[in-house]
Amino acid sequence: MTDNVNHPQHYEKHKIVLEPIDIIEGLPFSIANVIKYIIRAHDKDNLLEDYRKAKWYYNRVNKTFSHERLNSLLAPLAVLRFSENGTLRDFGRQIFNGREPWMAWTLIGGDLGRAIYALLDENDTIPEELKEE
Repeated sequence: MTDNVNHPQHYEKHKIVLEPIDIIEGLPFSIANVIKYIIRAHDKDNLLEDYRKAKWYYNRVNKTFSHERLNSLLAPLAVLRFSENGTLRDFGRQIFNGREPWMAWTLIGGDLGRAIYALLDENDTIPEELKEE
C-alpha cells in the first residue's frame, strides 16, 4: 500500500540515501521549492507548470540572497550529484568538483529556462518568470 504522507511514491526513485525532504527541509523555503519542483516535475501531471514554479522560485532566490549566502546554503547540495535528475546531478557535480555553489546554481536557471521554452507552443506568450528585468 502506498503511503503518500510519510513516503510518497513519486519521490521514491529520487532517493540518494535520503528522501528529498531530508535534503531540502533545512533549506530556505524558496531554495527548497526550486529543488522540490524540479524533482517532482516528471512525476506529476503538468511538467510545464512545475518548471515554471521552479523558475519563479529560482528568480526569487536570486533576488533575495547574496552570492556569499548562496555559497553557504548550497554547498551541502553537492550530494545531489547522485540524483537521477540530470539538472540536479550536474549542479551537484559542479559543487563537488570545486565550483562555487552560486555559480553552479546558475546552471539550474539555464536548464529551467530551456525546458520551459521547449514546452511552450508557438501561440504561447513568454512567461513572466522568463522575461529579463
